[in-house]
Amino acid sequence: MAFLMVGPILTIGITSFERPASLLRAIYSVVEQVEVSRNEVEVIVVDDASASSDVISVLKSIDGGTSSGFVSLRVIRHETGSGGPSQGRNDIIENAAGRYVFFLDDDNYFAAGSLRYLCDYARSSSADWISLRRRRNGRSYFRSPAGVHEGLNREQALWTFLIAGAFRRSWLIDSGLRFDPEVAYGEDNEFVLELVCRSSSFSALCDRDYVIESDPGKGENPHISHLANGAGFVSTLVEHVRRLTNVIVRCTDIADERTDLSKLVLKRSLNSYKLDRKISALEDLERAHEFLLDWRSIILRVLSRDDVLSLVGGTVKREALEAILCADIEGLKASVSSSYDSASRS
Repeated sequence: MAFLMVGPILTIGITSFERPASLLRAIYSVVEQVEVSRNEVEVIVVDDASASSDVISVLKSIDGGTSSGFVSLRVIRHETGSGGPSQGRNDIIENAAGRYVFFLDDDNYFAAGSLRYLCDYARSSSADWISLRRRRNGRSYFRSPAGVHEGLNREQALWTFLIAGAFRRSWLIDSGLRFDPEVAYGEDNEFVLELVCRSSSFSALCDRDYVIESDPGKGENPHISHLANGAGFVSTLVEHVRRLTNVIVRCTDIADERTDLSKLVLKRSLNSYKLDRKISALEDLERAHEFLLDWRSIILRVLSRDDVLSLVGGTVKREALEAILCADIEGLKASVSSSYDSASRS
């Protein structure tokens, strides 16, 4: 299906705070891709009130254009910090001219040559979300098999909960979906989950690496996850899982879909967040038990015991699930310890 293009195909929105070297790398990963034209791609940088002279110098140097002249560049600067990327991403949605919007963290960057393929696909796509294959530490993450996947259902679309992908701006405007500025951790996962619950049109480009995930440079603003530990972070994770479940309950009417999506959230809680390990590592057993009780109540809001136990397999152990279902903190500690022992022997 052909579309009459008015304005660029892609708006790349970069949210940044106190990461001058990383921000420049992210910008140059776009502007150095001369295969794309000024009419195809624009870049919007939103700075969350950085104060360092290095950042201010970078922002002044890029505002209004680029050294290559191939890509349009604009800068939006917050006078006061919002405390995270959410408000900046919302600013990008409101100011974007592109048919699709891509949210790029300032410490990540595009793989060489990848924008040509993304623009060519997005030019004629009608998907509300085009998720992309990405690489971190030399390993590629993608929906198997490698290739282009179209017509994905909701469960298939959630091969990733990350926002590494292109979102159809007209859908975002019409739906009113935005990032929650009050959420400091996991706001991207919640945004993706709500989009998947409310939309039904998804594609995944997994034919090549499009985005390279990295970390902030030395002396730059670190990731919140690198600073977080202990009971405070466990509390943040439990609340994040609660909000994910709230999205499913609020936005999904079909019981089977609620169950399938809630299973994905539980698997993510175990495999990505490692919430079982973080709870069992707490020295305050009373506090750990409170978190476990809270987590169990969130899980059982949608899932039955049989639903939960159906996830047994691979890295998900029955002993851990039984301990969670019984809110047995000692059993959870034993299960986690056994998993560590098994891993060390393998």
